[in-house]
Amino acid sequence: SVDIARDKITEELDKGMKEAGSELVEGSKKPSARSISGAERKGISREFEQGNLKLRQEIYGFQGEKKVYVLVFQYHVKEEELADRYFKIVCDTLK
Repeated sequence: SVDIARDKITEELDKGMKEAGSELVEGSKKPSARSISGAERKGISREFEQGNLKLRQEIYGFQGEKKVYVLVFQYHVKEEELADRYFKIVCDTLK
């Protein structure tokens, strides 16, 4: 199911970020939304810090015709505008 797949990916991301020395920023987990595969998808956004580096992750899960999709977008918070342009290209190709 979408929830199981998204939760498993999120769990693995948490492990990887912790192993890399990053910490989840308290209170940073928020709802997010993007147009993906022609529909508005709801997900979560959260931030991690490692020294002066601050990364944001957006995690989306949805059911396709035959597959469950989980997309993770990660970027440096200072590059959000640039990241959004490229993520839109990716999102538009999933039709």
